[in-house]
Amino acid sequence: MTENVEGSDRAGQMTHRDVLQDEFFKIISLQNRKIKRFSALILEQTGLTFPQMIVLMDLDENEGSSTMQTLAQHLHQTGGAMTNLVDRLFNAGLVTREAVPQDRRIVQVVLTDEGRARIKELNTLFINEHKRISEALSDDELEQFIHVLHKLSLGMDSAIQRLLEEHHKAHST
Repeated sequence: MTENVEGSDRAGQMTHRDVLQDEFFKIISLQNRKIKRFSALILEQTGLTFPQMIVLMDLDENEGSSTMQTLAQHLHQTGGAMTNLVDRLFNAGLVTREAVPQDRRIVQVVLTDEGRARIKELNTLFINEHKRISEALSDDELEQFIHVLHKLSLGMDSAIQRLLEEHHKAHST
């Protein structure tokens, strides 16, 4: 069977690959919605919103501190939106704000001990639930799934890089 650019055969019928890719998209879309719901239920237990969790995780991954500007870039947020997010975390005692001595216009956001404890709590909740979910798979299936997820992750990284380059080109001309 000869395929054209769209991936269907000459008669316009979907190829086996097309059918598989459609099913892949449907499953990924459904799982994305389930993951969002799953995450929301876990976050509800900690009193955090999804964006707040992302800020705390980003800080944790960067040795507990980052500038407001860097956080805004990582989260694709405006400075104003980032300020509101950090205000809520500050009011909850999860972060502090510190002026950078070399340039007082720069604000460093730093995790507090309570913020680190909340990250640890989140990690424990997610790990425990993921362990429960993975019990549906045998060890061999889990190994295969991990291998496939790594391959998909590389594909996602490539897609993100391509989209960022296209975005940059479109906005730099």
